[in-house]
Amino acid sequence: MIFNLFVAYLLLVTLVSLKSAISDKLFYFNSLLIILFVGLRGYDVGSVDTLNYVNFFVGKQSYYNTDTRDIESGFVIYNDVLKVFISTGWQYLLFNAAFSLVPLFYLIKKYSSNIHFSLLLFFVGLGLLYTVYFVCTRQVIATAFVLWGIIIFLNKTRFYPYFFVILSILGAMIHSSVPMISIAFIVLLRVKIPRNVYVSICVGTFVLGYVGFFENFDVLKGIFLYLNFVFSRLSSYADISFADKSFFLYPFTRSLIGVIICFVARDKLYNDVFTKLFLVSIIIGNLFPSFQEIYRLVGLFSIFGLVSSTYIYDAMFVLKFNRLKTYMITKKLVKPFVTMSLAFIVFYSYYKFADYLILLETKKGIIDNATLVPYKFFWEDKYNF
Repeated sequence: MIFNLFVAYLLLVTLVSLKSAISDKLFYFNSLLIILFVGLRGYDVGSVDTLNYVNFFVGKQSYYNTDTRDIESGFVIYNDVLKVFISTGWQYLLFNAAFSLVPLFYLIKKYSSNIHFSLLLFFVGLGLLYTVYFVCTRQVIATAFVLWGIIIFLNKTRFYPYFFVILSILGAMIHSSVPMISIAFIVLLRVKIPRNVYVSICVGTFVLGYVGFFENFDVLKGIFLYLNFVFSRLSSYADISFADKSFFLYPFTRSLIGVIICFVARDKLYNDVFTKLFLVSIIIGNLFPSFQEIYRLVGLFSIFGLVSSTYIYDAMFVLKFNRLKTYMITKKLVKPFVTMSLAFIVFYSYYKFADYLILLETKKGIIDNATLVPYKFFWEDKYNF
């Protein structure tokens, strides 16, 4: 219920923001609510991973992995530093929520064309993005270091290349997948992707994923063989998939948003690095929709879609595709089409997400009785410590 009410509230704020200006103070207030929403959750809200991380922090167990992987030294140091200031599980989750979300909200505030719409997309439209911040505690902490590196890089702060490298290394010491963001950021920073190529990638990869071109796990293994730090985690998730065709909704909505961006975003915004990083999430999510661990990689790059998706509501749109003549189209002409498309994305994805919540609730015993629903605060949790 709390999820439904909160998303309905964010939707209302977004609709109002499209008609009239809303004070930035409401954005800060809603951002704080999201931090509290993520940080004050019960210890078993967010799969067994969350409970393991809390137990590891408070000293109730000497591991946090559910497999035989080694404990990352960076994460141990991070916890040791926090133990100087905090000692309880709820304080730990609350700090992690603030630490991981503040750089994301900073990027949204500075670069988004509609900051309120970005917050809505955090919950619906781009996939189950907010669940990454519920489940993947270590990954989002590591990602926060990389995001601060990107922020410093884009702000051209003094010695920004060194800060970017140092923060990327710190992130990699906590979670070995986050260097993919740093590498993609540097590679795509100067690369220009023609609009027709962008559209073709969105459509083509969705079709390949839908027909199950990469459903064979051996093929997936071959592709990620050189990424041993990623593949080492895939085997434990190989039998957990979202193969039901209904879960192709999120690859579809991400692809549709990507296509709309291509058709209506101004050149300056279309060519920025956030749009290109969002394309990475579209490619990975489209080609490998059935694997849960790949979904976590999708989440890494989908966060940039929170910014680039709002470019479609910029003050002036440019329609430039392939060899067609360039048209300057005012918001008055384009906005109705875009609004209807996004309304479909938001409402239909929200409808399908309700099905997903029911699925989690009925099958929650699969993951040690830990699930994302029903939501509860830490003081309602039987594991409270």
